Amino acid sequence: RHSFPTRRSSDLVPQWDSPTRIVSLGWTLNESLVVLTQDGTYRLYALSTGATPPSYTQHTLGPEAQEAGVIEAKIHEEGMVALLASLVFVEVKGWQKTSEEGSTGGKVTLLASAGLTEPPGCWCVLTPELSYTRGVEVLIGSGATVLRLDEIEVQDQVLQGPRVRAGGS
Repeated sequence: RHSFPTRRSSDLVPQWDSPTRIVSLGWTLNESLVVLTQDGTYRLYALSTGATPPSYTQHTLGPEAQEAGVIEAKIHEEGMVALLASLVFVEVKGWQKTSEEGSTGGKVTLLASAGLTEPPGCWCVLTPELSYTRGVEVLIGSGATVLRLDEIEVQDQVLQGPRVRAGGS
């Protein structure tokens, strides 16, 4: 007769102990769960290691995110872009290599200023494989046009009309 250890489903779910609101959830290429909170703190949960409860590493988007707060974020397999309450965008470039403890945080970079005076109606992230520059780009529906921004510059795409949704293809 064999006895197998039993695991409750609650053992597999990361326990949330942060007092700040979760803004976004997503996945890295190596299948770590990304949890970003309003104060700019993000955790990378290594769910594939089998640890109970799942282990995580904790990182931050920096002092401006902690001070202003995060409105929204778009997480993709290689990083994320966050819109701060100060109406600037920051990018986390690439989740670093996986260690036994899970993924490590990427490099945080401030993107070019779009000069926003209010949150955009819509925005999306073009990952490097979809972008013209082969770097991360952000498309922003702002007023009656679409802006494209990256680390260096902002370009008006001169597309007329209001936008309610944006996406790459």
